[in-house]
Amino acid sequence: MPTIQIFILYNRLDGAVIFEWMNQYQTESAVFFAIQRSKENFSPAIRANETKQMHELYYKLVKEQEGATALLQRKRELREQAVKQWNSEYNQHFEGVEITPVTHQKYVQTYLLSESYIQFFIRKNLSNVE
Repeated sequence: MPTIQIFILYNRLDGAVIFEWMNQYQTESAVFFAIQRSKENFSPAIRANETKQMHELYYKLVKEQEGATALLQRKRELREQAVKQWNSEYNQHFEGVEITPVTHQKYVQTYLLSESYIQFFIRKNLSNVE
């Protein structure tokens, strides 16, 4: 401890030394209590440092993350499909017909490509897969 050596070397005890000791105590106790709180959130086996359960927990978390990533990727693909389907239906509707701004506007108002349309398409296709 450097603070004790300073006290011994200079034969003094002033506010700077006391505050340094208090600061050191506060830092050490904060680290200790942070470790204790983090251990409370884990199962008793993990707190006892049983590596088998730690690995099982890790693999479980990795699998959950992989599942979430796969679901997110599937939703992105379905979003793209929804837009393509809407464009295809739009093109089929106007096949052989001249598209005027008025007819385009009527179609877009009737068959709106909105976020709710895309979300409905995603939910419908995800429920078909499951």
